[in-house]
Amino acid sequence: MKEIEKIKASIYLYDCLKDVLPEYAVKFMKELENKLKLEKFQILDFDEDEVREIYTDSNIGPGIYLKFNEIKIEDTDYYFTLKIEINTYEICLCFGFDSKKKGEELSFVKLEDMKNISKDFYDNLTKLETNLGQNDVESRNGKKAVDMSLENTDFRKVSTDNKFLINLLEDDTRKEEVERVYKEIEDIVKKAGLK
Repeated sequence: MKEIEKIKASIYLYDCLKDVLPEYAVKFMKELENKLKLEKFQILDFDEDEVREIYTDSNIGPGIYLKFNEIKIEDTDYYFTLKIEINTYEICLCFGFDSKKKGEELSFVKLEDMKNISKDFYDNLTKLETNLGQNDVESRNGKKAVDMSLENTDFRKVSTDNKFLINLLEDDTRKEEVERVYKEIEDIVKKAGLK
């Protein structure tokens, strides 16, 4: 009986929040972006309209791109980045490479492709992985990025059990969540040897 009441409460909560959740997600990400700027991180890209789509398109992974290094090869700029991404279940920190040609949007570069484009620039990631390993930070190495998830940062699970999402609704608690997430990001960046 208790589970049925929880389900009913979650459905009711979702119905009440479905129209306002995108704006609270945007507020959180904008406040996080401002905190990162304040702490002297270089923001490469952030599209708040993509954040609004997370409740209607489960395939989208919007985020804030931090730039740590860059090179230009011919007419393309390549960046060594950290994408703070709203993933399917939580915020995911994705270290990898992105590129941009004049007049085009930012696009990811597969790790193997970056290794072939510039082995020296690819070494940014090799050093990062070594530093993370030496600092006992668990990460996953995929085709696009070296990534890790931040716990208790689920934007999509609309439930009374999801304290993170509920905390986004109030200015005070949202600021606390921004601070908590920022500190986790800063800790990972330091352990990666990037700050």
